Amino acid sequence: MAVTNATRSSNVVLVMVIGALGLLIGWVIELSTKYRSLSFSVRFSLDFSQILQVIKRWICNLIGTLLRRYHWPFALAGFSALSLAILSRTLETSENYWFWHSFWHISIYTSSFFFLCSKANIVDSESQLPENGNYELTHQDSLPRAG
Repeated sequence: MAVTNATRSSNVVLVMVIGALGLLIGWVIELSTKYRSLSFSVRFSLDFSQILQVIKRWICNLIGTLLRRYHWPFALAGFSALSLAILSRTLETSENYWFWHSFWHISIYTSSFFFLCSKANIVDSESQLPENGNYELTHQDSLPRAG
């Protein structure tokens, strides 16, 4: 890509496609490990109202999951910084390349930071602390002792 003008639009699109593909693969891996025991019913229903109810329930569950899994102020800041990166890319010309390209780097890294901060720490019910809130670290020797 560096040989064929690294900032060419097709190269930028290629990098975006590779990044999106990486995110999609990570999302599929996360979902497949979380829902391993998910089984689908073989029975199909052609009742339109029942299909609409299932779709409505699925969308409500998806929205609820998204609201719980992300800190939305950080995500909105990430999208704002990403839009600044896109804007700086479109304003870039050969005369002002260094300024707008530097601004692009700053804004794209800032958006990455905010997107990373937007992930909420969800504690599973199995890994929660005891009712009193205290926990004790276990002691384990990693080196065998000569006796």
